[in-house]
Amino acid sequence: MAEPVLSVTVVDQVEPITAGFTEGPASHPHVAGELLRVERLYAAQGGEVRYVVATDRGGRLRGLLPVYPVPRRSGSAVDPAELFGPVGARWEQAVCLGSLGTLPNAVTACGPDRVEVLRALFERGVELAAAAGADFVCVPQLEDEIAPAVAAVLPARSIARSTSCDAIVDVTFTSFDGYVASLPARRRQFRRERRRFAASPLRLFEVPLVDAVRELAPLLHNVERKYGSRDALEVHEIYLLTTGLAMRSSSTTLVACRGRTPVAFSVIWEQGPDWSVRCWGCDYELTSGTCAYFNLVFYEPLIRAAERGVRSVNFGTEALEPKRQRGARLRRLTTLGAAADSWTVRRASAVTG
Repeated sequence: MAEPVLSVTVVDQVEPITAGFTEGPASHPHVAGELLRVERLYAAQGGEVRYVVATDRGGRLRGLLPVYPVPRRSGSAVDPAELFGPVGARWEQAVCLGSLGTLPNAVTACGPDRVEVLRALFERGVELAAAAGADFVCVPQLEDEIAPAVAAVLPARSIARSTSCDAIVDVTFTSFDGYVASLPARRRQFRRERRRFAASPLRLFEVPLVDAVRELAPLLHNVERKYGSRDALEVHEIYLLTTGLAMRSSSTTLVACRGRTPVAFSVIWEQGPDWSVRCWGCDYELTSGTCAYFNLVFYEPLIRAAERGVRSVNFGTEALEPKRQRGARLRRLTTLGAAADSWTVRRASAVTG
């Protein structure tokens, strides 16, 4: 019998794996940092992440697929009921493949037989979901380049789809003035927002995130509660701590203070030519009328990116229209989902190796 072209194994630590990729999402430092952050987040909460890894006969890495268990009570960014309506309404235990919905999907498949690599990864991923007792599989935030290929190999008879967008600014300018001049409209408004922040009682500082978790977590908690999160403050402390530990010197935390009191902050992931703004927290009362949001989340990151010759800045999936007005292009992301009764593979137990 001929030796299989691909070998598929399951491991529980991502750091040594991502270091071996030279192409695809897993080779990007900011993706590797996010994978490590989520792994540490799960560990801090007593959970476990698995990674499906594909190698060829020569031992070369060909594919990677993170596998994240998501109980309904977890408050995850991925909710099949919200994404897919009746198809996902009864879920209790989901598994997310490739992403938790906080960044574009990290599934990586390299080489000329990319489709076969994807097939092997997702078959094993769904097997792991079945072994974990999951009743729903989600594949969040696939870019257009890969979404059709994943839909073609996902082992399910019926696949639901949901689309969203993230906002990206291509940095073609070298200063704030150059940025505003590149915009088609509302230039006076954006300059006015910049002046209002400069004239406010707020002062801007850069701090190491790991040193400021306890001071900043209540600000993040405040914003998350406004938008319906039921997570405890400790969850947001863990989020900030794992972010700081994963990114270290490859991130900048911008903190606006009123006197000595932090009242707003944002975190920029600075990895190679493509940056991301990851989170925002504030005291709404103490930042009222200061235009703190767009200064910390948008203008300050763009100014720094322009000074450093960065190619683009990703501003995430929220508040898309105001970001589009400020020069962002919207990139479509597709989330796929399948209930357990449509899966075409089963596995009695999760086999490592």
